Amino acid sequence: MKRINQRSFDSDREETDFGNAGAEKPVINIDLSEGYLGSPRFGWVRQQVHDLGSRCILCYNLLDIGVDNAALAVTIAKKSCNPNDPSSPRIRVDGVEADAQAFKSASEAARQARERGYIVNVFNTTFEEFHSDKKYDVIVAFEVLEHVKDPVFCIEKIYDMLEIGGHLFISIPEQDGIFGTQDKNKYHAWTATAQSIVFRLFPEDQKWKIIQMFDVGGILHVMVRKLSHTRW
Repeated sequence: MKRINQRSFDSDREETDFGNAGAEKPVINIDLSEGYLGSPRFGWVRQQVHDLGSRCILCYNLLDIGVDNAALAVTIAKKSCNPNDPSSPRIRVDGVEADAQAFKSASEAARQARERGYIVNVFNTTFEEFHSDKKYDVIVAFEVLEHVKDPVFCIEKIYDMLEIGGHLFISIPEQDGIFGTQDKNKYHAWTATAQSIVFRLFPEDQKWKIIQMFDVGGILHVMVRKLSHTRW
């Protein structure tokens, strides 16, 4: 069984420095938020959240880990509720962003979204340090796990923060892809294989069920559902 591959580098780095610390992030136009989402993974998660709703699995609380400029958070908030319709689902979107410049952009986009009646909040912290009493129906973590020291800990924390039946969407570089072990990005600490995701992160036990997994451009995309510990 292939395990998650840990990488090592000669140079030191801060755990919260993801390679773009200090780079300015322009504030998005929230009216055009969907246009900032160039990667197919964003369309994938938007469609999946919509499909959950069509099956009456409504998303009321969503957490975006690594929210970046908040384009995805704002888009999902706009697509999932109408603040002028009292009968519309009141989705609450939280975002976590460790990079100071990205957080500045995201917090301004979230402020503008709240002025329009949407519920979007972002927090400037690492996910490891993030605390919330809220249970989430959906958690998104795109391009996050490769930056953390202990991805298994993060998956366990995500499990605790999800509602039973809640869904997690992640993407992570594939070990043999262009962003895998041959990639020299010193801010990528981990890579994965399909086998390591199945057997290491989401083993077939009573906790998770893998719904979908596919590779696009050397990036593994995974959708999983949280199960209960109890067999019925």
